[in-house]
Amino acid sequence: MKSLFFLSLLFCLFLISCVSTEKQVKKAELHHQLALSLMKKCQYPAALTELRKAIELKSKEPLFYHSIALLYFQFKKYEKTIQYLKKALRLNPDFTSARIHLGRSLVEVNKWQKGMAELKKAKEDLTYRYPENIHTHLGVAFYKRKKYFEAEKHFHVARAVKGEDCHTALYHAKSLYFLGQFQKALTILEPSKKWCEKNFSSCSSPSVDSYFFAALAYDKTDQRQKALLNLKVFLNKAQDSAYKEEAKKYQKLWNLTLSPSPAKRGGKLKKI
Repeated sequence: MKSLFFLSLLFCLFLISCVSTEKQVKKAELHHQLALSLMKKCQYPAALTELRKAIELKSKEPLFYHSIALLYFQFKKYEKTIQYLKKALRLNPDFTSARIHLGRSLVEVNKWQKGMAELKKAKEDLTYRYPENIHTHLGVAFYKRKKYFEAEKHFHVARAVKGEDCHTALYHAKSLYFLGQFQKALTILEPSKKWCEKNFSSCSSPSVDSYFFAALAYDKTDQRQKALLNLKVFLNKAQDSAYKEEAKKYQKLWNLTLSPSPAKRGGKLKKI
């Protein structure tokens, strides 16, 4: 009789535990959904709080670690990003999206070989629905090593699917520019001006770097007036571009004379 009582008690405790766990899981998922919503509204501190709550309630959910990693990546906190992505992959080694972002993050902290290994491994997943994203990140990895020929090939593949993506288009055009294919770069830079203004995140200013590189490409093809016009638009619109100070130097040089081109006389561009 006692044994039957204890068995009944254990069964009840098991049921209570299951119900409690189910509630925790649902609550964790709600915190995660709220975090994603807050991120879209640019409320990052609040989003981070919600993600931490989600992880606390459901610590073995790889998607939660992936989401918090992407938040840190946005603010260039790459070591934190890597930490959370590795955790996500320990929980789910087949989480290709996490592997892609891990590869890119490793590239950003100058661990190029390790980053490339992760990206190539991600590329082997034939079930991944967005292979063009892998090509974009591989292109960026090669670009950062100044391997512009290899970078251009990957951007070309990526843009066959997402031709109007600002990020990919800019890197593609920059790769062509540094390969000396100025006219070809312009065929991407001109339409990308609209793409970048249309597709930018509501949490940041639209990229206007297309105008800067268009200015350089026009100058290289002996179209100084167009170069100056693009440079003027760039400086009027640029807020936090890495090229802003460099653009001012070019503007000063180009306004001194229209010929010969200062860029062709030895002006060096910082490759970012």
